[in-house]
Amino acid sequence: MLEQHAATLGRTTTQDNSGRAEHERQLHLYEQVQAAKARGLSGNAIAKLLGIHPVTACKYANMATPPDRLLLPSGTFRRLATYVPSIYQRWHDGCRNGAQIYEELRRQGITVSVSTVGRSLTILRAECGETGKWATVAPTVQYIPQAPPLPSFTPRQGAIVFSKTPDQLTPRQKAQLDQVFAREPALVPLYDLVQTFGQMARTLGGSRLDEWFLQVDASGNAHLHAFAKSLKKDEAAVRAGLSETYSQGPVEGHVHRVKLIKRSGYGRMSFPLLRQRVLSPQRGKAA
Repeated sequence: MLEQHAATLGRTTTQDNSGRAEHERQLHLYEQVQAAKARGLSGNAIAKLLGIHPVTACKYANMATPPDRLLLPSGTFRRLATYVPSIYQRWHDGCRNGAQIYEELRRQGITVSVSTVGRSLTILRAECGETGKWATVAPTVQYIPQAPPLPSFTPRQGAIVFSKTPDQLTPRQKAQLDQVFAREPALVPLYDLVQTFGQMARTLGGSRLDEWFLQVDASGNAHLHAFAKSLKKDEAAVRAGLSETYSQGPVEGHVHRVKLIKRSGYGRMSFPLLRQRVLSPQRGKAA
């Protein structure tokens, strides 16, 4: 199954073997980190023991399942969609000449290299059991390859998708989200709680904060429970931020301005000069 997926995506055998070897290395590292975690070691201790970065150690220690293989790099679908359907269509029409297909794609304004077209035809010949002849043949039964798998869902992509509203998601992100929910149904209530909090922040719905706290407690999710616990430490400020229309933006802007002036004269500016530079624009505006 993986070989056909890799072939459909236009990967060579060397590239597929390299990706498989990298995934095996990640699985081995995951087992080592989990074994060290079972011994009670912290993330920093695991990093020192295995000679890896502390962030990597903590990431593998917090994983509930082994890492999936990243089958597609970011942006691959967009590039594939520009030329793969055209190559398949010409193959269906009986064309077996890679140079001819390349010229046709170039005239259509599609950016693709000759080697990519040739590699795609080589893969099609291997999967269809044909020889390396370049002569045009009569159209036959259409070859329908398997759809390429969805790319792996990284934590960063998950955070982006969970924070967006459903109408802001692209078709690709919606497909990723459906795939994740199919594999992990327990993430559906987590997604609903994240969306509810985001809606409160966007619509100043602080009156629903107590209800949200109760839903988080009932969910049993440790990460959300820790987040809610941190909010309760300064609940009055959080409630005001979710309810009031006021913002500390102007204050933060002035602080940023003062820091910029200070850093621009670091080592070359006395306090009186710093004071004059900070106050002079304000005096000019008042005048």
